[in-house]
Amino acid sequence: MPDFIDHNACLPSDYLPECEQIAVTLNGSPIKVVRYPHFDEPIALVHATLPEGPHVLSLIIKRKYTKMRLHSTDERFLILENVGKSLKKASTIQVPSQGMALLECDGLDPIFLCFENQTPSPQGQEVLHIEEAGAKAHPTAVQTKAIQEAFNRVSASESLSTLHFSAGIYRSGDLNIPSNVKIHLDSGAVLLASDDPNDLGNPSLAGWARERDPFLHAKDAENITIEGHGHIDGNRRKLDSAGYHKGLAVFLRCQNLRIKGIVVSDSCGWNTTPRHCEDVHIQGVKVLNNRPRWSCINTDGINPDGCRRVRIEDCVMHTGDDAVAVKSTDYGGETQDTEDITVTNLLAFNNSATAKVGTETRAARMENIRFEKILAVHTARLCVIDSFDEAVIKNVSYEDVRATSLHAWPAQGTIVVEIHTPEEGFRPIHGQGRVEEVRLNKVSCEQDGEIKVLGADSERGVSGVHWGEVTVADRRVLWRDVNKNAHAKGVETVAVEVG
Repeated sequence: MPDFIDHNACLPSDYLPECEQIAVTLNGSPIKVVRYPHFDEPIALVHATLPEGPHVLSLIIKRKYTKMRLHSTDERFLILENVGKSLKKASTIQVPSQGMALLECDGLDPIFLCFENQTPSPQGQEVLHIEEAGAKAHPTAVQTKAIQEAFNRVSASESLSTLHFSAGIYRSGDLNIPSNVKIHLDSGAVLLASDDPNDLGNPSLAGWARERDPFLHAKDAENITIEGHGHIDGNRRKLDSAGYHKGLAVFLRCQNLRIKGIVVSDSCGWNTTPRHCEDVHIQGVKVLNNRPRWSCINTDGINPDGCRRVRIEDCVMHTGDDAVAVKSTDYGGETQDTEDITVTNLLAFNNSATAKVGTETRAARMENIRFEKILAVHTARLCVIDSFDEAVIKNVSYEDVRATSLHAWPAQGTIVVEIHTPEEGFRPIHGQGRVEEVRLNKVSCEQDGEIKVLGADSERGVSGVHWGEVTVADRRVLWRDVNKNAHAKGVETVAVEVG
């Protein structure tokens, strides 16, 4: 018997196909690799809970190859043996009991390796099992009413706290998550958006205008948790052709929001957006959105919008646009200042910006934003501050942020700090924003890419740039080498530790 829990093995057999390009074992026991063939560029996923390690992952790749590379923010992931052209011998990788990595091999789908602690199934009288609420796993039935009533029942109850989904597919139209609800998705549980866009954006269920409704949403709620090892699927592969292009999940003016461990995939727009929320913790989430080989589709990963006290950690992002973008929009006619956002230990494979502030910067202030321990395997722009609007963006830091390669859409860049002017913006410019106090240290890109720090004019400038260790294509970049203008001022060299 294997000494691990294979979360992919618990998935319904008709949900995702097994990857046929590769056979994988963990400590000598088979482990399932699932594939996302409906993406423009397919990917594969290994997802498991392991005991204390290290462990040995063995791979027999069913084709000849010339190179293999493992990407991770965790140095405990190691290629022990790479057999290259052999079709019979296994390549071996050392993996830790917790962590995430991306395996690339020429001619093979990129494979995400995700290992995490077990979140046990909830038990006790405070748990409502979805079957008890009148819904059951079914491959085709749409069960919006029963699932929504279960959410409402838990929220209204003084004795219930958790709604438990066991393994299986649960199709639904849009769902409103009320206060005081914990959603637990067991291994193999899939909450799947309906194939029919008429089931989504239904004002009789949520009370929001149709043009604003995502699959999951919460409004003016508190104490919401979504946890487990299951999947939430936005069903873009079906809904895109029907013209439904909304995001997967939006949380508006919510407090104490927790999302942990789950896989969220195939969004029709931005994947997960806390908007005007406070005290948000997102941990160990795998965001797997469609990503074309060229161009861009607007499937951002996580976009905190006008939020306060947000922490995003230990996450994977595979997106057709930005990975994490800290924003302040005026959607709905409201703005709120952005404060105290931390993004740490992120593994990204994305088409536009990886660690970004902007493009929407409509509030008065966006302050205290930190990106640390970020690895972008493929991206267009690594560290980005895009100021389009009136916000004063202050105290933004990038520490230990790396990229392996850049592609040319929409523009290549290792570091981009830019205040846009009306004549060069692709959208309307609002107000006179500024960027103050930016810290860059241990920022690197293996491929050559532009670094620019550009203010707009004397009123809309960049000031207080703290410049540390920055390397591009193995070349140390000094401030004098940067593409900058007269409106980027106040540079201070940061002391860099040696050794």
